[in-house]
Amino acid sequence: MKTVFARLLSCGMALLATGAIPQKEAWKWTPEERMDARFAQTRPADAGGDRSVTGKDNPELLLPTELFRTLVDLTVVPEDPKFRAHFQEKFRIRAKAANLGDDFLEVMEATTRDYVSERVRVRRLSKADLKAGAEAQYASSLALCALVTRGLSDLRKRYGAEAFDRFLYTAVAPETNVSTDMNRDRLLFMERGCS
Repeated sequence: MKTVFARLLSCGMALLATGAIPQKEAWKWTPEERMDARFAQTRPADAGGDRSVTGKDNPELLLPTELFRTLVDLTVVPEDPKFRAHFQEKFRIRAKAANLGDDFLEVMEATTRDYVSERVRVRRLSKADLKAGAEAQYASSLALCALVTRGLSDLRKRYGAEAFDRFLYTAVAPETNVSTDMNRDRLLFMERGCS
């Protein structure tokens, strides 16, 4: 464990020394800067597992689409009304503090309606449907990817890109943990709407 920590620490220090880690607010990083730092700081997938990022500790390593999906997953998608209400109240307060307005959640829900409908449809597919329709599953994945990017873009236009991104990185990142075995190029492909 000490060896892993020492390696991560030395890797992080080397990046700081070379200037590879940007010295700016988390919401101002480019997707490429995020991925460079993530892949330098997190455990390699080939070392026996996924790369994990905890937004509370390293918000700058998360992509905007990852944070946007977390926001939607916590406030719009959940079928458990108590769970959904808990996070809706939490983010309503945070959105108001970020000057995004009292109707932020309603605007977000309307903006993400197509994405949420597609997510629910895909989740309800039976295992047999998924096995029989790999092509359909791939098409659904691409559609979901594009819908996330479109929703994020629409909310950035409505609230201003910097204001909305600041909200994602200060209000949503602390609630976000991501673990994935995807490589840098795949994550950037998804960040760009899978196109």
